[in-house]
Amino acid sequence: MACTATEIGGHLLVTIYGSGFGDNPVVNAGSWAAVSVQWANGVEIHGTVSVNPNAPDMMETVTVTSRGWGGQGWMPAPGASATANATVQIRGAGAGACPYPASEVSETGYWCSSCVGGVFTAKLKDAGGATPPAGKYQGRTVRERLSDLVDTCYFDGAAWRAVLPEEPDWSDWLVGSINGYGSDLIGLRPIVAAYYQNEVRGGRYGSCYVSIRQTMQIRSCDGSSWVEYHSQDTRNTITNDGMTATRGNASMSGPIGGE
Repeated sequence: MACTATEIGGHLLVTIYGSGFGDNPVVNAGSWAAVSVQWANGVEIHGTVSVNPNAPDMMETVTVTSRGWGGQGWMPAPGASATANATVQIRGAGAGACPYPASEVSETGYWCSSCVGGVFTAKLKDAGGATPPAGKYQGRTVRERLSDLVDTCYFDGAAWRAVLPEEPDWSDWLVGSINGYGSDLIGLRPIVAAYYQNEVRGGRYGSCYVSIRQTMQIRSCDGSSWVEYHSQDTRNTITNDGMTATRGNASMSGPIGGE
């Protein structure tokens, strides 16, 4: 007995080839899958398979039991069996489905004086903040989208004002072997940072900041779609002494230079 399977429109269509099936066989696909027989003609069985979403990657045994023709039952030859078996591959979420992170954490890198800002890296996390096994997300692409701009530095008549980039506003990173990616600069143009620091030093306000929200997405394993897994606020806070760049859970500070 042999099996072939084809996925069409989210359903797995299966054809089982052999002999002695009759026109009303029973098909069992083990504990992780169920087969619904559509029709049979004695040498072929056509049906659909549904796989438990929690099934692991595994080999499963498909068993066919003949019930003869027209409900008359099946009488095997002496010493023969009414059943036949074939082994097929069951691919399920337990090990074979595309994994997605539940969140990420930011890690500090270095201060970029020429661009005025902090350079961060990020590590993907599983549910509950667990660290995934090495290579779990390796080779996948992560991207960000920016929204929810808040600019407390701007005032009427100011020479500079923060704006969100025009669409498309994505930045892409490739995930490495330890499930991390980077680098991501959180900063301001030097001339803008210096302009507002002069306003702080002149007494207009004690400090000011520009905040933008990042929404993080990861590409599916087959490249067909993107899934959101995390969001975080970024902030550049300007003080009399310099600037602090924040990305989610991590922050670093440094000086502001001019252009």
